[in-house]
Amino acid sequence: MRIAYVITRLARGGAALEVLADLAACRAAGLEGFLVAGTRPGPEGDLGPRALEAGLEVVRVEALVREVSPPRDLAAALAVARVLARRGVDLVHTHTSKAGVVGRAAAVAAGVRGIVHSPHGLIYGLGSAIPGVSDRPFLARALAHVERAANRWTDRVVALTEDERRAMVRLRLARASRVVVLGNAVDTGLFERAAVDREGARLALGLPVEGPVVAAVGRMSREKGHQVLLAALARLNGGRTAARLVLAGDGPDRAALETQARGLGLGGRVVFLGATDEVPRVLAAADVVAHPSHYEGFGLVLLEAMAAGRPVVASRVGGIPEVVEEGRTGLLVPPGDPEAMALALGRVLDDPGLARRMGEAGARRARAYDRGRKARRLVALYEEVLRGRAR
Repeated sequence: MRIAYVITRLARGGAALEVLADLAACRAAGLEGFLVAGTRPGPEGDLGPRALEAGLEVVRVEALVREVSPPRDLAAALAVARVLARRGVDLVHTHTSKAGVVGRAAAVAAGVRGIVHSPHGLIYGLGSAIPGVSDRPFLARALAHVERAANRWTDRVVALTEDERRAMVRLRLARASRVVVLGNAVDTGLFERAAVDREGARLALGLPVEGPVVAAVGRMSREKGHQVLLAALARLNGGRTAARLVLAGDGPDRAALETQARGLGLGGRVVFLGATDEVPRVLAAADVVAHPSHYEGFGLVLLEAMAAGRPVVASRVGGIPEVVEEGRTGLLVPPGDPEAMALALGRVLDDPGLARRMGEAGARRARAYDRGRKARRLVALYEEVLRGRAR
């Protein structure tokens, strides 16, 4: 079976990381596969070098971009179609909304037998908070119409959670019979091993060995809610005044967040690491992992934190309640509420026994999302699609 994955860009973030890991796992399972991606890196950095280190082939298409541009999008579809036809691809799996439209059109033009699409979150769904889309209702409605049209070509649409599956059906984006739920996955062993050396992780990051540490990992864009987390840190009083916050990630809001931290008097307590490949070490250094998103399809870092045995405090939005068991593996708070976030963080930091129990429960739960298990389900899905097309 020859498969091709299509994504607009390999920007450092959950979707691209998941795509690379899935493709590597499927290749390890015996499939032939490669990745088609645009050439523009995101402000968070480009994962192209990581793909090469993993032995993955990446075919770059310059016209494949994240922004909507009909002339460029047509050129991208034609270019991708030529790649697919030349390689004799059996099945295309598109990732994220824009690449989903361009890649599926290209697959149809190239006569590819099977088409699977993963939106990695609904950019036009209820509760979405995607800059440039959610704040432009006409564009969101137009994109939803385009998505409905593209799904007529699609054999299966992959939802990250049951919540997302229900939203797809409710918004008439796909037939219920074509939607399957297949969440993100995690290399549990990687995070379990790193979590053993908490002291070493702190020293490597320039943090004091003692004292409470909160960590957050994610793109610095307003839908991720970092501004709420900074406001929450400023509210942590009493014995937790020395709590430090480690922020791993980069993005368009980084400068504004640095300014906010200084304005709140947090300059010496917040560490901005920028884009980093040391996420296992960041999570190992933490007492609790915060995820204050205003919108989230899944929240890959939540799985990683749980695999590291760390309790989490996250917003009650999107698919997060299906990942985090409230009161068992972490605490959920309303989005955009720094007071609630501060109270939840304080509760975990004040009660080491609670933190330990949540971390242990999270580690057990994370094993259900093991990378190998997901790879087997993906291969079975692709085989099912191609068998259906062969009838």
